[in-house]
Amino acid sequence: MRRATAQVIEDPIVTCVRLGVYARITVPTLLLGGDRGPAHLADRLDAIAHVMPHAERVVMRNRDHGADLKAPKHVARIIGTFADNVLHHPNS
Repeated sequence: MRRATAQVIEDPIVTCVRLGVYARITVPTLLLGGDRGPAHLADRLDAIAHVMPHAERVVMRNRDHGADLKAPKHVARIIGTFADNVLHHPNS
């Protein structure tokens, strides 16, 4: 199994350090997850959303970690709406 190099690491000390890095990201950012995905992923997205000043956390109902493959149109619609809001309402 391959692991993404940017994946949040399980070690709590490393995760805390990385949260500091996420806190410095100031561009609007969409954090997208599913309510049927692994709990540890939702916990990490929630933690990141808490520290990122311009993050928007979206939880897709009835979707898991593979939503991009199983419901690509739904994912694309969410991303498109987010992008539209950022482009047309940059200060909201």
